[in-house]
Amino acid sequence: MHAISRRETGLFTLLVTFMMAAPMPVTVEAEWEIRQFEVFAGAPYQRDDGLVEMIGFDWAEAEDWFSNINRAEVEQAFNDAAAWYSTEGFPEPMIEPIVQTDNGPAYRIYVCSEELMVSTAIYNFWEWIKTKIEWEGDIPNWASCGAWGAYNGACARSKGARTFFYLNADGPAFDSDGKLTVKGYQTVAHELFHAIQGNTVMGNSPEPCEIGKWIGEGQADAVSMDLLDEKWPGITQPTSDSWISKKRGVRPFNKKLTEDAQGYTTSSFWRFLGDLNGGYDFFMTDPHGSAGVFDFEIHDTGNWRSETSWLDSGLYSRFNMNLNEILGLFLNDYSMRVPPQSWTSGNAVDDVPRWVKGILGECEEITLSGRKTSHEFFMRIEPIAGGCAWLTVNVPQATAQVSLQTASADVSLFKDIWIGLAEGDAILTQGMMAGKSPVDPSRNLGIWADFTVRSGFPTLLTFTNAANQPENSERRVVNFEISMNSSTNNLRGPAPAGPGKAAKPAAKPSYKKHTKTLQQKQTATATMVTEQKNLDKEALTPFTSMSNSIAMRPRQPACQDPFKYTACGPSTSINMELMP
Repeated sequence: MHAISRRETGLFTLLVTFMMAAPMPVTVEAEWEIRQFEVFAGAPYQRDDGLVEMIGFDWAEAEDWFSNINRAEVEQAFNDAAAWYSTEGFPEPMIEPIVQTDNGPAYRIYVCSEELMVSTAIYNFWEWIKTKIEWEGDIPNWASCGAWGAYNGACARSKGARTFFYLNADGPAFDSDGKLTVKGYQTVAHELFHAIQGNTVMGNSPEPCEIGKWIGEGQADAVSMDLLDEKWPGITQPTSDSWISKKRGVRPFNKKLTEDAQGYTTSSFWRFLGDLNGGYDFFMTDPHGSAGVFDFEIHDTGNWRSETSWLDSGLYSRFNMNLNEILGLFLNDYSMRVPPQSWTSGNAVDDVPRWVKGILGECEEITLSGRKTSHEFFMRIEPIAGGCAWLTVNVPQATAQVSLQTASADVSLFKDIWIGLAEGDAILTQGMMAGKSPVDPSRNLGIWADFTVRSGFPTLLTFTNAANQPENSERRVVNFEISMNSSTNNLRGPAPAGPGKAAKPAAKPSYKKHTKTLQQKQTATATMVTEQKNLDKEALTPFTSMSNSIAMRPRQPACQDPFKYTACGPSTSINMELMP
């Protein structure tokens, strides 16, 4: 892969991308037939067979085991969570059994103890007997009670088992007094969301057991952590780095979005979608009839290409944007929101470089000046993932404009790579083809044009690799050249004296958990761009392309076949644009 020369890059046109604003969401509360929960002390029978008819589901009840469990508190926690989910527009959960209580029908929630579970002792005894009589038959068993709590859902149902919900009385969900801990409340919210997922396309998929954790667990952690903050704000939460990382969804995004190893912490991406929309109702059909994410079928669960295609369809329906654009916006945003942990300084601006290194890996460090106006670098980006570069421009003026170029035989590369300006928030540029290389006609020229950056300040550029059809995304290795724009024509009057000014950034580093809605981002970015255009008119600099440019190229190679395919030979190029 050879370096890109300036004679290859030629003349480029300003490209500014603004996404269409989505309509403000109107959340419609979901109708739940049942909103009550009953705590049952005992272990749930997990098989769905003839034995149920003979002995019933819940024969092993023994209330004395759990005399210290605060049942009223647990039931109220479920009632609170159900109210929040229905208000957000989520469908009712899929939980068995439904039982009759004095207050009407209720979902049964099991509180079990693995240490005291009679069914476990019976099961282990019969497993021992099997070894003595050399019998290979199946012994019915009740559910394990090993996790903090769990929802046995659509996956279990697809294998012929029951759906049920349990909390572990021995685990960290309860304190020594039998009261729910903060982890218990979050478990209630998290597992209840899994039960809701069971009543959506995720539960109705042909292979629900194969759904990627980045979807199932990422969604559940995002909404449950938000529910925890909003519904139970008085509960004291841990301040440990591990808890903050879980709560905020801290993970490397230079790795594929779909990696199962990062499943739970992909919550940060799903929370971002909720923030963009102004609520989590983007999962469901809106009042105007636009289909939500849960309205689209996942054709091949467990296959990241199929799963990203599914998400892309839902996002386009609700946001009028594809996954590649939204992932680019997310990287712009998330790189500026530092989670407050033990290592942070108290000033988010100072913490951004370390934070960005953790989520996007090592960034290319680039310095441009009047003496060094360009820089070449390689970028390796995984599919549905991101990368970064820190750019510092040192010129006497307040701002300069830069563009990035590359040459490739593969035109799709230009469309797959999106470059964002983190401080610009909603500024994203997709590459555009700028012609054929005069040096090597098999190579196409691509340009990401006209990023305005402040002089003397490190600026973060984010890179996103995702195709318009995300299932077609591939790992990319790109040789970029970044260069300062120049405008040196003599047809325009002299620019006002002085270094000029830089507009206020649309986004600043912060420790906030949530971000602005899409409309708010677009408005703030448009304000910044308009302000900068007006400031530039007052002090035009040689480092901005503005709306016209003139370039003389007296040293181009002589024409072999003049103008048959492309312009060649010495030339003067004039490009003018009418900008509203």
